[in-house]
Amino acid sequence: MLSPHLTDLRLYERFCLLALRDEEGTIAVSFFNHALAGALIAELILRGRVRVSSDKKRLVDLASSAPLENHLLDECMGLIAEDKKARNLKTWIGRFASIKDLQEKATRGLCQRGILNKEHAKVLFVFSRTVYPEIDPAPEQALLKRLETIIFSDAPEVEPEDAVIVSLANANRILELAFGRKRIKQRRQRIKQIVEGDLVGNATREVIESIQAAVVVGAVVASAVVTAT
Repeated sequence: MLSPHLTDLRLYERFCLLALRDEEGTIAVSFFNHALAGALIAELILRGRVRVSSDKKRLVDLASSAPLENHLLDECMGLIAEDKKARNLKTWIGRFASIKDLQEKATRGLCQRGILNKEHAKVLFVFSRTVYPEIDPAPEQALLKRLETIIFSDAPEVEPEDAVIVSLANANRILELAFGRKRIKQRRQRIKQIVEGDLVGNATREVIESIQAAVVVGAVVASAVVTAT
């Protein structure tokens, strides 16, 4: 059963909580925007708004244009709807990652709920940057507790949303930061089963495979950025 602290949080908001340093409010993972773009695609797939072709092209198309009543997710759907040509996952990961003010838009709801606080901090006493320190730790603690239960138990099934969060956190080394490298190393086989969809029902396995493809694409795009710089 999902904790009351998590029921109102979107998948991408849960990822934000894991990816931000609690006190400093700064990003703790590399290439946050691309990882966040993977979370956005994953959520659109789970909500039945987006389909991904099963062939090597991994083309994305809009399955439904019904609004999700979420400013960021609806903006993402709008971008897909406005494009007259079918694009692949890699393209949409890049476009979502390039959305103007993406970090501010992704954390807006968390700030409105009083979970994060938007602040402006000085860097070297000269430059200003926006940070999002955590002021209500309960939702992230509930999320970490849920992830710990999933990873360090042998439950035969995992909810699709939980599989998505584990996939995203694993791809960005958040699990090691949260639970320690040694503990995570001992559960690598379990994590592999989760991210590959072995522990979800047949009805959602294809969805998880598409999500995992999005996560992989995000990681590849981020690596390409590193190589080019």
